[in-house]
Amino acid sequence: MKKIALLILYLYLSACQNKGNRNIDYEIFSGHIQNAPADKFILRNLQNQKAAVIQLDSSGNFSDTLHLPKSYYKMNLGEQYTWLYLKPGYNLQMQLDYNNFDPSLSFEGTGAENNNYLAAKMLKGIELHPKTAYQYYGNLDEKTFVHLQDSIYNVYDQLLQQVTDNEFADLEKFRNQFNKSSYLSKYEMVRRYLTHDKSFKVSNNFPRAFDNQILNDERFLKIPKGVQILSEYLTFKIAEQKIGAEVDPYERLQMIAKEIKNPKLKETLALQEGKYTQHMEEFYRLFNRLVLNDSLKKPVKEKYHNLKSIMPGRPSPDFTAYDINGKEYHLKDFAGKTLTDLIDKTI
Repeated sequence: MKKIALLILYLYLSACQNKGNRNIDYEIFSGHIQNAPADKFILRNLQNQKAAVIQLDSSGNFSDTLHLPKSYYKMNLGEQYTWLYLKPGYNLQMQLDYNNFDPSLSFEGTGAENNNYLAAKMLKGIELHPKTAYQYYGNLDEKTFVHLQDSIYNVYDQLLQQVTDNEFADLEKFRNQFNKSSYLSKYEMVRRYLTHDKSFKVSNNFPRAFDNQILNDERFLKIPKGVQILSEYLTFKIAEQKIGAEVDPYERLQMIAKEIKNPKLKETLALQEGKYTQHMEEFYRLFNRLVLNDSLKKPVKEKYHNLKSIMPGRPSPDFTAYDINGKEYHLKDFAGKTLTDLIDKTI
């Protein structure tokens, strides 16, 4: 009877503990940074917004309780950075020597597996960087280039085999595949540029970069540089038809409207295009169709109205000016006057 009572108590306490774990909405992030160049570091979210500022003590130690949603975060310290993955329930400890940044980075505790993978991936990326530069791969023949991309993908995929968090592994698999596809999409144009052969085209056997990719997959919004990579792909897709010509933001906006059906992705990509264009009226009309959130499109709306006010044929905005005697003038005071009149008026 006593054993049964103890068993019931154990099961009750375990249930309470598990229930409590499901309700945890914070991460504990602590560790030590040797040779830190500052007394704090910054975590930025995927939109490059400041998510947290973490203070170091005089010995380089830190400990903070963060209330951040599950996501990747870019850790900026001095002139260095690395990617972290945080989610509620993590109790993550980090060790780092700033003077030996990437090789020294390591993690322990809950969440260590995912973050040690990211650290290893960053280190491998530095090692492979010479071969991922366009000046290198653009000079490779087609067969050698494809083999290189397969090899790089396999290196990252092998690192990922050690990760047991299926949700995180799925994001990384998607991220690695799309990075590979991004390089495949660039090869033809880069080779044309480096070899000065504008007629160069890949063979029919060349793997189609995005045939097996889901352009409307919301995972783009959940991975580092996902939106940027997708935007680059759309630019290259336009540039294939306009070799050597500059791609206008309005053309990219048209491509977004044509290729992207997912509303969240479409809106996020459109917001990247709030720049000056030769087709301002058309751009703004299409932009308003793609971006439905009024608060998000407010900066572009303001920029549009400011630019529209100074377009040729529009009345110039009024201003106030003063001469050397302190007399006040407005734009309307000079209406219909010649340069001689203006000089006489202001002397």
